[in-house]
Amino acid sequence: MLGYTLASAGIAWGPCGPLRLRPGAESGRGFEIVNALTAEHGGRWGVHRSRSWLGAAPLPGKVTYFSLPIPWNDGVQSPARDARQTARELESSLATRGLGPLTRCEGWDMAVVSVRAEITVWARPRGIFLTTPCAGTVRYSLEEVTEVAEVIVRCNEDLDAR
Repeated sequence: MLGYTLASAGIAWGPCGPLRLRPGAESGRGFEIVNALTAEHGGRWGVHRSRSWLGAAPLPGKVTYFSLPIPWNDGVQSPARDARQTARELESSLATRGLGPLTRCEGWDMAVVSVRAEITVWARPRGIFLTTPCAGTVRYSLEEVTEVAEVIVRCNEDLDAR
């Protein structure tokens, strides 16, 4: 997030301190609220390159996102997800966003999705393992298909922009 500026809203953020609006700014106060909520509850937010997933064709653009942690209830377990089905959902989501050609291989209760030479996904019963040049290998839960897709799209757009 460092170095991004949202000039149209009159806001910027950097490595030091909270979000600041320019004096007299007529918009951007929503970002102040999001910043305060994510700081208070241990969430995160930001802006990055992405591709649309609604409409006739995927188009490049920017996305503003925020997330808050969900408290876990130790007494309730979510139903087990199948790693291969998770990989199929991820592949479908990425194809909808205009990424491809994608290669998927399944076997031994796991699946591998190759997005491009630099981006590979392993879906296993213990989670989704995403390898990118942007972050190395990061583990996600099988329930985080949408988050993984967004990270892949972001990294792909950053690689294309180089």
